[in-house]
Amino acid sequence: MRLINSEDAAALVELYAKLDLETRFMPLEPGERNLDAGAEYEYLEILLASPNSTMFVTAREADLVGFISATGGGKRRDRYTAQVLVGVLAAFSGQGIATRLFEALEMWAKERQMRRLELSVMTTNDRAIRLFEGLGYGLEGIRRDALRVDGVFVDEQYRAKLI
Repeated sequence: MRLINSEDAAALVELYAKLDLETRFMPLEPGERNLDAGAEYEYLEILLASPNSTMFVTAREADLVGFISATGGGKRRDRYTAQVLVGVLAAFSGQGIATRLFEALEMWAKERQMRRLELSVMTTNDRAIRLFEGLGYGLEGIRRDALRVDGVFVDEQYRAKLI
C-alpha cells in the first residue's frame, strides 16, 4: 500500500472501470465515469496538492487492486472534514486490504489534524457496513430511497468517525 501519484492515472482509470463493472456498490454505473487517463492525471495533481485530500492505493505487480480517497472540505469551517471513498476488487476482498487502507488514511488524517472522516454506504452492502462499524464509523443517518440501483430504490447510510 502506498500514496498514489499522478503517474498512476491510467492504472487508476482501469481500476475504476473494473470496480464499476463488478459491483453495484460504487457511486457510478458502468459507462458513467469519465475514463480519460489525462483528466485523471490532472485530478490527481490537484488532489495531491491539497493539504486535506489524498488517496492511497494497493497494487499487485503493475495493477492497482484497491484504493481509498479522502476529499477534504474547501472552506475554513469544513477543512478538517473529509469525504471517504473506498474500493477493492472482488478477487482481493477478504484479505484485509480495505482495513489497511483505512489505517493508512487515519494515520494521514491524524498527521494533518483532521477531525472527521465521513462516508456513505448503501444499506444493502452488509459486508461494507460490518467493516465500517468495526473501524469505528458510527451511523449518523439514513437517506431513504437515495439511490436507484438496477431499477430499485436503495437507502443510503451516512457514517463518520472522529479522529
